[in-house]
Amino acid sequence: VWCQRLRQLLADFFLADGSGDGDGGDAYTLLQLDSALEHWQEACDEAALREALPLSVVGEYWLSRLDEGGLSQRFFGGVVTFATLMPMRAIPFRRVCLLGMNDGDYPRSRMPMDFDLMAHDYRPGDRSRREDDRYLFLEALLSARECLHISWVGRSINDNSLRPPSVLVGQLRDHLAAGWQLAGAAGDSLLDALTVEHRLQAFSLEYFPPQPQQSALFTYAHEWRPDATAGAAPLPDAHGLLPALQRDEPLTLQELGDFLKQPVRAFFRQRLGVAFERDDPASEDQEAFDLDGLGRWQVQDELIQVQARAVAQGLDLVAARELWLVRLASIRRRGELPGGGFGDALADELLAPMDELFARYQDALARWPLALEGEQEIRFQAEVEGQPLELADWLGGMRSNGAGERGRVVLESSDLVRNRHYRGDRLIRHWVRHLALQLAGGPLTTLVLSKVGDVELPALESAQAASHLNALLAAWQRGMRGPLPLAARTAFEFLREGIDKACETYEGTSWQPIGERQTDACLLRAYPDFAALTGSGEFARLAGILLGPLLEAIPARDRPARSGKTAGEAA
Repeated sequence: VWCQRLRQLLADFFLADGSGDGDGGDAYTLLQLDSALEHWQEACDEAALREALPLSVVGEYWLSRLDEGGLSQRFFGGVVTFATLMPMRAIPFRRVCLLGMNDGDYPRSRMPMDFDLMAHDYRPGDRSRREDDRYLFLEALLSARECLHISWVGRSINDNSLRPPSVLVGQLRDHLAAGWQLAGAAGDSLLDALTVEHRLQAFSLEYFPPQPQQSALFTYAHEWRPDATAGAAPLPDAHGLLPALQRDEPLTLQELGDFLKQPVRAFFRQRLGVAFERDDPASEDQEAFDLDGLGRWQVQDELIQVQARAVAQGLDLVAARELWLVRLASIRRRGELPGGGFGDALADELLAPMDELFARYQDALARWPLALEGEQEIRFQAEVEGQPLELADWLGGMRSNGAGERGRVVLESSDLVRNRHYRGDRLIRHWVRHLALQLAGGPLTTLVLSKVGDVELPALESAQAASHLNALLAAWQRGMRGPLPLAARTAFEFLREGIDKACETYEGTSWQPIGERQTDACLLRAYPDFAALTGSGEFARLAGILLGPLLEAIPARDRPARSGKTAGEAA
């Protein structure tokens, strides 16, 4: 039934052009449609198909048969002919377009089969695909009567560098440049006039010039015009503020410390839910003979935690060494240390500062010999932008002496001194806890110990600590509405050395190319350079309010006192 209806539709709506000036294309198309119906009818009869079929199924099959190619298709059967370059097709056309004339793609190369013995014994007269393509290129040139269009990929998709065309196209361009030139011009002006470099995107503004007649770039895709003209309008503020973040639970000290250390990353993670780091980093295929910075820090941190437990249990240095060796053996069994002599040398290097750190840790605890039982509750509430914001947490490890003075000793796995300066960014989390403890039980001194450098944060008045915490909470609320223009390392250098040193710290230098922006993908995304970071004018103010008090609390920052190596050796 469908075959009858479709043939009747063809007869009612289409009439083949039988005039002498036609090329017979309409008749050939109608013949293809009728032949497709005939083949479909035969297939249905062979399958004994008697079920009713919807029009969508019939139409899909019928029209798809019309699009199928075959060796019997006519070469010259329409207004536009698409074909591959083959010998004996030098038929004159008004316009000839050669596409894909890229270097390496044309002339075409074909690897011979393993059983092709002619490839091993070439003789004059044997067919060569590359020589055939040279001849076909010449035939295509001779076939063009009015216009010859040659297209190739002129730029790399990786770095936008220039890519040469096919060697045959290059020879043609060299021949034109050697034999002809524009009137009143010299050099490659002729080639520049004949070559059009198209833009990467279809919505480029250059495809929609005010005077199209004077531009070689044009497009038939006018649907891109609204987007192209919209691109000319001024862009909205990339850092437009979001509504204030409503929290159902209080902030923790860890969250506030992480925010102050990396405020832009905190915004991306907590507000946008975006993490640029991979959740499943690829494992190394090669055996490591040394640890990178992160791996070394992780192993050292594990040893330092073992040391803290040894001191808490009242063990001496000899017993602590035994615990370190046991833990190192466990780490090596996990495969986190190299094997053989490389692992032995690295283990000795990791254990080298532990004896001195153990002694300094014991001396620090002796300043406050009485350990306070339990943990101290931290609760602080501030009014930020008309809304209450609460900070709540628990902290332990407080100690006291006979005079009732309180202290807290903390072991830091990272070095606190580098290049004769205290690393303020390593003290930020300790500073936040230090401020919170001033409001819970009275003044308290925090002593932070590391392999290289110690820092004592003095006790503060409760009003002063509350003022600093108010500023931090206000900054957190602002930092959850948009990326806060603050980078910790850069801010400390700005407060210490000035704007020029801060710029070098953020962007890097020729001798130290990795700046702070390269170490944080979120920071690089929000503020790609130092000008973007400081453009709003908030950077200097935020650095002074949020990190200035910490810098003032660090004693003798120009000549940090510590045991062991000199500050220059700590770099």
